[in-house]
Amino acid sequence: MAVGQGVNDEITAELIGLVPALRRYALFLTRYNVQDADDLLQDTLVRAFENGAKQYRQGTNLKAWVMRIAYNRFMDICRRASTRSDNQQKLEINTASQPVALDPFQNLEFKEMSEAFEELPDKYRRTLFLVAVEQFNYSEAATILDLPIGTVKSRVARARKILKDKLASRENENDTMALHPAGAECNAALPDNIKVNIMPTVKLAKPVG
Repeated sequence: MAVGQGVNDEITAELIGLVPALRRYALFLTRYNVQDADDLLQDTLVRAFENGAKQYRQGTNLKAWVMRIAYNRFMDICRRASTRSDNQQKLEINTASQPVALDPFQNLEFKEMSEAFEELPDKYRRTLFLVAVEQFNYSEAATILDLPIGTVKSRVARARKILKDKLASRENENDTMALHPAGAECNAALPDNIKVNIMPTVKLAKPVG
């Protein structure tokens, strides 16, 4: 079908403008498997263009609407993959591939925060991403995930607590390493911005509503 068929020019332009954010979300959901993410993105956009005229309500949050499509498609893929027998070809949702490599001289704050975030259980990881990274409010995140708003608030609070504990634990480990003679020697050889005993305070944006 032609791009934009079934939706007006304004919605078409908005959807095209959302492609970078949608690809970021697809990469996040598939744990940075580029092929799976691109397949998910394409499927999401096809469905958005096909169903936009009938399902999208003009004036509401288009980004939240299309991200719900992406999330629902991703969960459908996960359910199908989990029900296939072992001898059938499976769609891998990237349990093996690694996130994009970080610059070894990148700020330690981002590196440790990113690692701790990726270690969160999926239900907390997916909820916190929408609220803290994509800046959706609780109501919008609840719509995307098809969850009660109270559940979203609870998961965000729990995710923040887990992250805080993980980062505090890593800070203690880094302090211990810095005190060890070998750790101190290695630390002295690193640039100032990545010395292992530096652990800046990490703050996540708090949503409204």
